[in-house]
Amino acid sequence: MADDSTTTAIPPKQPDTSSSIAIKWLHSKLVEIEDHTCMDALTIFGPITETVDHRVRLAIESLPNHRNGLLVIIDTPGGIVEVAERIVTTIRHYYKEVKFLIPDKAMSAGTVLVMSGDAILMDHFSCLGPVDPQLYIEGKPIPTSVLSYLEQYERFVQKSMEGTLTSADLVLLQKLDAADLRQYELAAELSVRP
Repeated sequence: MADDSTTTAIPPKQPDTSSSIAIKWLHSKLVEIEDHTCMDALTIFGPITETVDHRVRLAIESLPNHRNGLLVIIDTPGGIVEVAERIVTTIRHYYKEVKFLIPDKAMSAGTVLVMSGDAILMDHFSCLGPVDPQLYIEGKPIPTSVLSYLEQYERFVQKSMEGTLTSADLVLLQKLDAADLRQYELAAELSVRP
């Protein structure tokens, strides 16, 4: 005979792992930073790739109240400049004042992102990198520099004008798609547009 009564068992509390302890400690430090600066704090660590803009939006929109300012603590090798632009648009929708703290580096798309701020906080070890827009290119698992493709194409054009284009150059040149090159030009223009 089946028992129709329902019982709800409370699952045993799981012990803290080193990851959960580290996350709690980092969160407490962010709260201290927010209290000290009177600004909301946001961290961006890692490449600026697809979905980072969505995670930034969710993080900001999940706050019950927004302070007037935002401190972004960033460490990035760079990434996709269009994603950086969307992050700026989201941040500026919610905050009047935005400061960036760079404990290590903000390269490429990270530089673009940081340059949108009202203040950049760095020390002797921090660095901003060159703006080198990157895109996902078919067949490559990571973002690739579009400037390298544009520079190579310009090199082929120059060699063609000089009459020094080799058959090996022609083989490589045939692999460059004109539509892709235009996309690379647009990404490069976006990274320097005021």
